[in-house]
Amino acid sequence: MKPLDLTKIIQELPDHCLNHVAQLDHLYIASKVENKEQVEYVKGLGVDLVIDMKLAGEVSFDDKKAFEEAGIRYVHFPVSDPEELSFEQIQELGDLWSSANKSFLYCMSGNRVSAVLGIFLAKVCGHPIKRSLETAKKIGLTKEGLLEKVDRIVRQDSVA
Repeated sequence: MKPLDLTKIIQELPDHCLNHVAQLDHLYIASKVENKEQVEYVKGLGVDLVIDMKLAGEVSFDDKKAFEEAGIRYVHFPVSDPEELSFEQIQELGDLWSSANKSFLYCMSGNRVSAVLGIFLAKVCGHPIKRSLETAKKIGLTKEGLLEKVDRIVRQDSVA
């Protein structure tokens, strides 16, 4: 698994067509993708893997088809609640995004992706809790209730 350099953070990329997109080392964290212009933007970033954490039916746009037509590998890894993820599932996500040169992870707002990354940093990588939570906030974890949930999860001895 590729390590993540937590010093390489861009909290909000300039000149983009998405509601939110941040960068953490070789990962892009973003809000929903709902049109071909956004797919082309992602392609222009040099991304070779997208991981869609939305639930089925959250948007009507066929992002899977659009990314595959653009030549980008697409993986659907739906997450409704980060608290329901097992340690093994979080590791699997890390293995997935590490399998690519540049990965693009997205959900509806970027909150779920950021939450999962915060949990990953603390539970899998062993980063200090405070640093993991701060990183999650910098890349898009803005929902107060979700932030409290991630804080509770990373302080537990184990994940679900």
